[in-house]
Amino acid sequence: MPPPPPRLRLSSPLIRSITQNLTLARLQQQHRAIATSNILQKSKMPPPPPNPPLSYATSPRLNPYLIPYHPLNSSGTDPRELVTHRLAVGAAVLNLASTPHKVLVLQRSATEKALPHRWELPGGAAEAVDGNLVASATRELWEETGLRAKRVSALVGSYKWSGFGASDDAPVVPGDQALALPGGGVGIASGPSDAGVKMGGEDGDGRSPAAAKGRDAWRKFTYLVEVETDGEGEAEVKIDPEEHDAFVWATEEEVRADQTAEVRFEWTSEHQKQDILRAFSMAKK
Repeated sequence: MPPPPPRLRLSSPLIRSITQNLTLARLQQQHRAIATSNILQKSKMPPPPPNPPLSYATSPRLNPYLIPYHPLNSSGTDPRELVTHRLAVGAAVLNLASTPHKVLVLQRSATEKALPHRWELPGGAAEAVDGNLVASATRELWEETGLRAKRVSALVGSYKWSGFGASDDAPVVPGDQALALPGGGVGIASGPSDAGVKMGGEDGDGRSPAAAKGRDAWRKFTYLVEVETDGEGEAEVKIDPEEHDAFVWATEEEVRADQTAEVRFEWTSEHQKQDILRAFSMAKK
């Protein structure tokens, strides 16, 4: 009989190398399986939430108060020289199906640098990409509450403030115009409808656009907005925890009393409270 074949002897380093390669191959195979599983799971996930609709209706009486945003001109003029205040928006959302009627108000986050814990309507800074103030209001409403505008029926009011100072009246003139600003914000164009922010000092009475330039000067327009609801007529509110801590549907009497049975309202300004009460009054007409 022929002799048996010689036994293959592997050195210890070679054995370790083969073992490591086999282990690596198994790990790579497991990773590929996990990646494939994740792809399949992602393909079954629901699509991201929709953006605010661009098809909401607007009342004809709102046309003079849409406040379109004009783009930066190429003349080299700094648009900040032509505006008195940056623009902010608010959305007054009322539940008219409840008796009595109720309005949605939000409590600012404890982490907010400006006016933490204060109560306000949904809203925020206007952005040039929105195109006009009404579009800014519907976008801010969506971002802060998850509610989609169905109809914007009226302009509730307008007021202004500077820094942490008290708010002041800012009568609205039909046809007010706004300009896009560097950085994406929007400013109200100087004109007879807005005399600027009274700051005193070197600029005389401080009411010129130059006096307001670079200062924390704001003007807020609030609109009356109807929103989409579910089959039972309820509006599902989903607040952004980075911006707000809580929300309440409050009656007119609770707003006047600055409290409900559970919470006490400290408003961002007296004008904010007055805009809310004006929204109740407009809804009755």
